[in-house]
Amino acid sequence: GAGAGAGAGAGAVAGAGAGAGSEAQQHQTKYKRKLYDKYFRLDCSMKRYMQQLNHTPHDVDMLVAAAEVSIELLYHRQAVRMLQHAMELKPQDGTVFTKLVDAQVKGCVFDNWERNFQQLEALILQQASRGEKIILGPIQSTLYPLSPAAALAICKQLGQESHLQARAMMPQGFQHVSFPSRNPAGSLRVGYITSHFTSSSIGREMLFLIGAHRRQQVVPLCYALNADEGSWLQHTWREAIASTCSSFIFVGHMTEQQAAQTINEQEVHVLVDLNGWSGGHRVLLVSMQPAPVQVNYKNWVASSGIPSLHFIVGDAVVTPPEFHRDFTESLVLFPNCYFISGHRYQYHLTSSAQLASYVNASRQARREARKSIGLPADSFLLANFNNLEKLEPRLWRLFLLLLRRHRGAHLWLQQYPPAKANRIRQMFKEEEGMEEARLVTTKFFKSDDHIGFKALADIFVDSPSYNAHSTAMDTLWGALPLATLPEEKMAARVGASLLLAINCSSTIARSMEDLQELLEQMIQKGNLKKIRKKLEEERFTSPLFDTVRAVRNLERTYRLMWEVRAEGKRRKENRLPQLVVKENWVEEEDPDLEAKLRRMRVDTSRAEAL
Repeated sequence: GAGAGAGAGAGAVAGAGAGAGSEAQQHQTKYKRKLYDKYFRLDCSMKRYMQQLNHTPHDVDMLVAAAEVSIELLYHRQAVRMLQHAMELKPQDGTVFTKLVDAQVKGCVFDNWERNFQQLEALILQQASRGEKIILGPIQSTLYPLSPAAALAICKQLGQESHLQARAMMPQGFQHVSFPSRNPAGSLRVGYITSHFTSSSIGREMLFLIGAHRRQQVVPLCYALNADEGSWLQHTWREAIASTCSSFIFVGHMTEQQAAQTINEQEVHVLVDLNGWSGGHRVLLVSMQPAPVQVNYKNWVASSGIPSLHFIVGDAVVTPPEFHRDFTESLVLFPNCYFISGHRYQYHLTSSAQLASYVNASRQARREARKSIGLPADSFLLANFNNLEKLEPRLWRLFLLLLRRHRGAHLWLQQYPPAKANRIRQMFKEEEGMEEARLVTTKFFKSDDHIGFKALADIFVDSPSYNAHSTAMDTLWGALPLATLPEEKMAARVGASLLLAINCSSTIARSMEDLQELLEQMIQKGNLKKIRKKLEEERFTSPLFDTVRAVRNLERTYRLMWEVRAEGKRRKENRLPQLVVKENWVEEEDPDLEAKLRRMRVDTSRAEAL
């Protein structure tokens, strides 16, 4: 399926041999068996914990352990109840409190939300000031409504620990490829390292980014942290990426030192970390600094706090210069928008649903397309296609307020994760005077269909604390208007950056009150034809979806990083200076490259049928 951060997925690469069918079935069977074994073990653990709690119901450690397994099994409300009981037994325990807040977010339990996050923020900053171990993890620090200072404190502490561990393991460090005095001749060897060379959004975006590199400028080398053990969908994207880059090496089975040595021996000039602290990371490997220039890009939309990552690629909107103190890396202000994708090559806009969403389509065609997937034919559809973990009380309250004021409006959410979707439906059902039918939830659509179907909404209302990223790109490629509210953190400013890069800033709000007023006006007017028409045109002409243009800017960015690092320029706090990359773009006529990128499109149909 596609959307909600789950990855659009892929089938067999176009042109794969006929013998791939049995291999695909075997691969998929192995993947499903692995999932079954995982949940079978978790279920057995849960039964043991419950038996023990029947005998010792006030055992805090047992309650916490059972709650953690409950979260893995998606029994979020059960986890919240267990942790609330543990808090009653140990009200001053910061670890239990942090796990309780985490379970509330995962389970959409909004009780005491604002108060709990104020308390959590104070706890984090207190632990940081005292030099104590901060309990909350880095992923939560970016996803949750915490201040940039609190998020940075968490990542900085972890990054420093990793840095010290790396120095202890390798006190002499690596001998790096030498710096020429300026403007090194030939190509830069750029390494991309991640656990996301799959059907994830990062994998889908990187395929075309790598494919657009000019080999006389950049030699792309890929280092996979993840084994090829996912679904056939994930395997197929991995194979497509491997066939596009100059070198593809699986380093996940190696020790940190072995993997770092491998990268160093390949004489990588610039190593781009596409993980940060996200799942499957190998931060210790990056902390060993196998390359002379190391960059935080794309996936971790916050400071990594890792001293050996020298730069973070952002732009004037997501990482404005005045926010530099929120980052340990030096800021790189990329032209237009930092986000690079291959939408114009991967996603064709020819489905019947997509055609029905266009401004010039008939009302009947739109009604029929909506009804075909169970959507209300004539209502104003407020949509949010993000992972439901991004749903927070203030956005939920705004949706309810708009639905109460406008009887012709419906709310459309994604059924992901399923357990949270069930919780949301229950919450909606409990709202007095709110008909259940006014909340529509849908499962993932097939990759070739999802952009067109989602375009049948009237507007996508973004999540404020953590914006849509690849999902917002899907939205805009389908010419569905996006309403967003930029806040302080980098992850909360992505929507605004995308809209400005597609020359459509009229749906950027300044506050929650402004967002409400914006949506009220849209619902009352009953159409967004002017904005849709602009998006339909701008997606083909503006910088946002111009992959080649963005990759040329990225190549210049890597060169600039190399030159600045080579000259050894430092500023206060021993950091490299901020870089502002000025665009020097002359539209290229390269039919061979365009043809190549179009041939790289991954056929998703076979894998999605498994």
